[in-house]
Amino acid sequence: LALRRWMSADEPKVSMTTYELASPEVLRSPGYLAVGYENNSPWTRRVGWRCIKRLRAEAVQVVPGDSLPPPEAQALVVIAANPRAGSEDALAWWVEQHVAGLAPIPGLLCTRAFVASAGTHRHVVTYHLDRIESTQSPRWQVEVLQPWQSVPLQVDLQITRCLRYRRP
Repeated sequence: LALRRWMSADEPKVSMTTYELASPEVLRSPGYLAVGYENNSPWTRRVGWRCIKRLRAEAVQVVPGDSLPPPEAQALVVIAANPRAGSEDALAWWVEQHVAGLAPIPGLLCTRAFVASAGTHRHVVTYHLDRIESTQSPRWQVEVLQPWQSVPLQVDLQITRCLRYRRP
């Protein structure tokens, strides 16, 4: 449905690609299997071994449920976490409440929460912004970052700030 490339705003060698699929089952369809996994393109085979997958999630959007990212987004923050042992339901509830209850923040266009069935992290939240500078505001720090950093239900917390990739 959509594909976007992003470059880390903080680490020059880190990039991210987001794929919006009709469902995770697309990754097991005959069409995808014909060009993925063992059947990767020559370019992917040539450069893929150099990639370190810090985050990969085959996930379903749970909040708001079915929205696509805004096409005008120029920045993206991805926060991913795994639940501590025994806290899956509590973390899932916290993530949904955090996203659903997030007050409007200047520059924030869209917030979406995902639960993964496969990948490196079980919970992924994407924050699409009109500019990366929005993440420097005191309000962003208090309403987005501090809650994530203080919730005791998660481990493997990963926060990645990205800029929309523009081909030079």
